[in-house]
Amino acid sequence: MIDRLSARGLVRRVASDTDRRKVLVEMTDAGHELTWRAYGPLVEEGQHLFRDLTVAQLDAMRDLLRDMRDLTDRHRARVQSGG
Repeated sequence: MIDRLSARGLVRRVASDTDRRKVLVEMTDAGHELTWRAYGPLVEEGQHLFRDLTVAQLDAMRDLLRDMRDLTDRHRARVQSGG
């Protein structure tokens, strides 16, 4: 997948500054532009949904989403192990 994205000029491989065995993948300007064209309208239209929320409400939402992700990860591991 990285090869295909790279061939389209959407990502590039970059050597790690801290570990020469690692190669990082970063999005190019073209990749950012394509992503924004696809998701930008959703972001702009959805901003009003969060405008009136308090910090505490946003924190609670973040915590709920994290807990849901963790639950999904545990379930996936259980299914993969046959349990």
